[in-house]
Amino acid sequence: MKLIFSLIIIVLGLSLGLTASAQLGEQIQNSLDQTGGMAGFGESAPLDSSDLVANIGQLISIVLGLVGVIFFIIIIYSGFQWMTAGGNEDTVTTAKKRIINSVIGLVIIFLAYLITYFITQTIINTTGYEL
Repeated sequence: MKLIFSLIIIVLGLSLGLTASAQLGEQIQNSLDQTGGMAGFGESAPLDSSDLVANIGQLISIVLGLVGVIFFIIIIYSGFQWMTAGGNEDTVTTAKKRIINSVIGLVIIFLAYLITYFITQTIINTTGYEL
């Protein structure tokens, strides 16, 4: 049973990672299409700071989303482990600690998202720079 659950977690993690890398690759390709491809030797491609800021913001969102999903999967796995402990106190204690630590991790991720959102909104409001 643990093997099947582990395989499901691995497949979900890989599929989420591939989705995130596909989105990032698509954004890079769009940026290259907008700038006319790679710049020739000795000349520079026009850089648009709004594209860079938007790409960094999307990368941060993707990373925070992936980490949040990983913590959520850990919570589900620990709950399953707790329910199937069969009265074994060591397993229950380990599952409880893992759930508490995962919830703390989710709170940290949520706060990191709020802080980045607050900082970017403050920069936009003070400078008038639109993303």
